[in-house]
Amino acid sequence: MLLLRDPNVAYALVIAGLLVGYIELLRPGWIVPGVCGAVMAMVAIASLIEQGIKATGLMLAAAALALVAAEAKLGLSGVAALAAAAMLTVGARELVREPRIHWWVAVAVSVPFVAITARLLAIAIQARENKLRP
Repeated sequence: MLLLRDPNVAYALVIAGLLVGYIELLRPGWIVPGVCGAVMAMVAIASLIEQGIKATGLMLAAAALALVAAEAKLGLSGVAALAAAAMLTVGARELVREPRIHWWVAVAVSVPFVAITARLLAIAIQARENKLRP
């Protein structure tokens, strides 16, 4: 459990838990990815809370997710996704008090997460629109 006291590991584990949870959304009924992803994310979030979460980091992460949703819905040719990746990276750096998450960890985890999330959300929105059309 000493490894989870490192905010770099905890942040990467939160994002990994969310990505593993996406597998459950893509393949409903597999149960194991959803449960494993939820447990990974919850344990890592508990570790981050123990280290002291700053509101600035949470607000930047929420704004980044709003930009990802805008990118998926409006198809802004990657501009909003790029801004979301930058906001999530800075939000990760500002997430915990001390020690801070390293830049290279924040970039290496946030950028692929934003890209995958934006793409999956765009596919889901397109599928819903196709289903609503006669």
